[in-house]
Amino acid sequence: MPITRARAVSLLNQREMALYDDSRINALRQLDEKSLQARISRARTARDRARDLAQRQKLQTRERTGAKRGFSGAANQRSLDKAELLADILGRFE
Repeated sequence: MPITRARAVSLLNQREMALYDDSRINALRQLDEKSLQARISRARTARDRARDLAQRQKLQTRERTGAKRGFSGAANQRSLDKAELLADILGRFE
C-alpha cells in the first residue's frame, strides 16, 4: 500500500522526511553514486532503528497485556507503519 506524503509527514521526523523526498523518482535521478550510497546507509539505519523499536514495543505489549497486539488489537501500529515506510524508502534507493 503506497503511503501518501501527508501520512509520511505524520510518521517521520525531519531527517527521515528528507530521505522520503530524496527517494522520489525526480530526486533520485539527480543523485550521484556517492550521494546515493550515503542515503542508502542513512535509510538502512533509520529502518533498523524503527524496526527494533516496533519489536521492543511488541514485546512490552505482550508482557503487559498477554497479547501481541494489545487490548485494542492495534497497539504500536504507528511504529509498524513507520518501519514499513522506511523499508519502502530503502527499497527505492537500492
